[in-house]
Parts: sequence; C-alpha cells; structure tokens
Amino acid sequence: MRIDLPVSGIVSELIYLGIALIIEYGGADPAGPGVIEIDQGLFKDSLPEIIRSVLEQVDEKVKDFPGTKVAGNDKNSYNKAYLTNFGINLPEGITYPALFRDVSNRTADLIKGGKLNPVNSIRSIDGNFLGVKGPENFIMPSIIKQMEFYEKSTVFMKPTTGPKSMIEMDPFWFTLLSLGFLWGYSGYYGGAYYITTYPGIEARLEEHSQILDTINMVSYTNLRSKRRLDKEEVYELGLSLDIALKAESSEAVSGYRWPVRLYKEAVVGQAYTAEKSLDLNLGDMINFMIRYASNWRKLSKKPTVKLNNREVSPLEALIALAERELSSNKGVRGDNEMVAYLLVKDIHRAISSGKPSLMEETLYRAARKSRGARESGEVDGTLSYTLYTFFSRRHLEVLLGVLNELS
Repeated sequence: MRIDLPVSGIVSELIYLGIALIIEYGGADPAGPGVIEIDQGLFKDSLPEIIRSVLEQVDEKVKDFPGTKVAGNDKNSYNKAYLTNFGINLPEGITYPALFRDVSNRTADLIKGGKLNPVNSIRSIDGNFLGVKGPENFIMPSIIKQMEFYEKSTVFMKPTTGPKSMIEMDPFWFTLLSLGFLWGYSGYYGGAYYITTYPGIEARLEEHSQILDTINMVSYTNLRSKRRLDKEEVYELGLSLDIALKAESSEAVSGYRWPVRLYKEAVVGQAYTAEKSLDLNLGDMINFMIRYASNWRKLSKKPTVKLNNREVSPLEALIALAERELSSNKGVRGDNEMVAYLLVKDIHRAISSGKPSLMEETLYRAARKSRGARESGEVDGTLSYTLYTFFSRRHLEVLLGVLNELS
C-alpha cells in the first residue's frame, strides 16, 4: 500500500513517524519508500494495543512538560470533533500534548469497539482529507500548522494560503499525527516548543528502529537538559556532550541515524511563532565528546570548574557560560563581547573540521585573547576561572589528544 500524503515538511514527517511506530510495534511491514504492507485482520486487532504501548513510552513527557492550553479556533473545532467522534466535550483546560495523548487513547477505544475501521481510514486519502469523512473532523493543530507556514512561506512569517493549510483528518489519521508528535516531543520550556523529526523518513521506513531510537535519544536528552536553541554551535556542542556523558562508548551510539530535524516554536499569549528548524548531524561531534569525556575522566588530577554545585569539565562549563551570555549577557563587562560564546563557536568549527592543526591554531588564538580578557577584568570571576582552567596544559592535552586519535 503506497501512502501519498498531500503534505510535506513537518506534517508529513510527523505522520510518517506515527507510521514508523506502527511498523516498530508489529502492526505493518515496510515495503519500500512510502509503501507499507498490512494484514487487515492483524492491523485492526493489534492497533489498539500498539497505540497504548506507544503512549506508555511517552507518558512521562506529557506529565513533565504539559505545554500550552488548546485555545481559540482549535478549541472550538476540537470540541465539535470530540462531541461527534467520542460523545463528550473537549476536556477543559487540556494542553496540546495532552490532547494528542487523549485523542489517541480514545481512538484506540473506537477501533477496539469496532466503531472505526483503520483499514478503511488508511486507504482513504481524498485531496486534503485524510481518512473517512464524518460530520466533524480534526483540523491541523495551530502548533503544527504554524511550522508548516514557516517552511512553505517565501516571506518570513507570512502564512501561506491554499490547500496545505486546510488539511483535515479522521480520528485515525489524527492519531498517527499525534503519535509522531509525542514521540518527537522534546519539551516546552523557556516559552518555546521543541519537536524532533526525521527528514525523508518515508524513504527509510526499513530503518524504522534506528530512526526511532535516534529521535527518542535526542528528545529525552533535550528534555533533561532543557537547552535553548539560540545559536546552533552552542546547542550542538551542548547536546552532543549531554549524549556523550550518558553513552558508555562510541559503539553505543553507532546505530543512530542522522540527521534529525529540530523545530523550535515560540509561544506568546495564544500566538505561535515558528523560530527555527535545524538539521542535526551529530555523529562525529558525539564521538569526539565521548572520547573527550573518557579521557578527561581518566586524569588523576582532573581540571574542573564548580558550576551549579557540580564539578564539571572545563568544556561543559564553557558551554554553559556561553548559553548564559546568549540569554542575558551576564558575566560580560567592558565592550560586552561574548567571550565564551565566541570561543565555543571557534571550537565547534575546529571539531567539525576534524583537523588537529585547526584546533591548535584556534586554541592558540583563543588563549591569547582570553588571557587579555581576564587580565583586563572584562569577565566575571566564574568565566575567568573557567578560561584559566580550560587553557591549562592538562586540559589542552585532552582536547588535542582526542582530535589526534580521530584524525
């Protein structure tokens, strides 16, 4: 069965992510790009439990990061869809992640009770409608629709017009979208949603297990660290180090599939503003960080920085201070130059190059500059000590040693 969606971008990515989860839990088999095979009886019988198994995996996310309440046009529309499909009103004060979980649960009940045939639904795509049409259907939620506008618009933040913003779904297709969203849900904090997907997933359904594992790892790492996507270099270095500190070896992360795509969407009142989408290809960066963390831990006298009541490596401290500079300019005086951020940016470039000579050159220039900043009093005490420790001989040997191992 070939699935030809009338949408692309984040909507397609989330729906195919939902399909990948159905495949992962045994409800279907991949049969080529955008093609799946299903046994009709098995598909109908197994789907309710598959849906609930996925929801068990993501339940912690919804509880810990409830997100924003459904409001405005979405609230009115979903209330009608709830009354028609489930016989109840939309739960008062429900948030978007909770909505996705609740619709999925109730759709599983409909399938189990024989009130919805998922085989008919998955085979039904009519223009911009996915599934079997009913009196009231599910519209595209604002938090996803706004990202679609962002991707399709030729003018920044100017919503597109036409059919792509008018997609409607029956409960089954909305559940596929919901499961994909919840699997890739990477948190709501700092006034923004973070969602992780896999671009081109429809062409790689046979690698569903590795892709799902990669998204799950990035999602939960992001949830734990609550890193803000302000500057790509700082975010990528920080996330790679977070992943490396949890991994036991490079072999433990060798099965991940890159790149994944991270979306950031800001929320102001009831308005959703798509801010960024970033493709993360972190394989080499994570391998560097795994070796860095391992070699740093092996030192008998480790150079450390005390940050938030924890003794951390100089690189971890530097990344944290770069994030602090970006969010508040705290710790920077004089001409307000972002010392930590600029250093992290240069280190990111050097690691990405894989060339020890570039790292040596970068560290040499940065050491001279940081010494001048410390001596002139342009940086606060924490940053000054971090720079001092970062450029200590023992720590520089760790950094350069890793690049020599990998080159």
